[in-house]
Amino acid sequence: MDTPWWKNPLRIIRYDPLNDFSNFMLDYAAHAFEVRRICRANCEWIMANGGSSPGTASVVNFTSAHFEKNPTVGDRDILRDYLPHARKENLKIIAYINLHWFSYAFADEHPGWEQRLADGRSYGAVNPLYGNGTTLCVNTAWRDWAYLLIREAMATGIDGVFLDGPVVFPGACYCDSCRDLFEKRNDSMTPPVAETWDESWFRWIDFREWSMERFLADAQSTVREVNPDGIVYL
Repeated sequence: MDTPWWKNPLRIIRYDPLNDFSNFMLDYAAHAFEVRRICRANCEWIMANGGSSPGTASVVNFTSAHFEKNPTVGDRDILRDYLPHARKENLKIIAYINLHWFSYAFADEHPGWEQRLADGRSYGAVNPLYGNGTTLCVNTAWRDWAYLLIREAMATGIDGVFLDGPVVFPGACYCDSCRDLFEKRNDSMTPPVAETWDESWFRWIDFREWSMERFLADAQSTVREVNPDGIVYL
């Protein structure tokens, strides 16, 4: 049996033009040549969505009927257009997907998706991510949005996704979805707030860990629905 490609040593390179892709990879063949022949990488990150201020995760760099496209990309589809050139150079392509840094405006458009502190305030309002932006919760309906983004990126033909997040941040999450789910899993117990380190607190820690495990397991299943050999890279 052949060894899966991802079990061999990976030499991964990342070019990140932040928000402006207007001059990025204008010559796809030359870019692939540089990555493989000069930099000696065998795998490349390509930015599927925004990863910079003010939380541009909702804007994508490829063509999709479901997501807003980065205007600096123009008519191009960074993933689909580049892939044939990457394949010619025997490069694997993993799409970077930002799942932890969202603008306040995007959060306002989707009430109920933000991570909440115990007093009900949004995590990002109290602790702005990188000085500007907020974060969303793995137990809300946002998870379906995230899986759709993963599925759309994989549908371009890439080999996997790099997930930058999500993160269950300190003091979170006490949103309605988390409260309800915790109570259902713990005999109607109210989520604890104080770090008492008794049984209730350890149940809360276990719930937070379980929430992340569940999200990542479903993310992997989403990838494999499109490409049985696809990977989730962390």
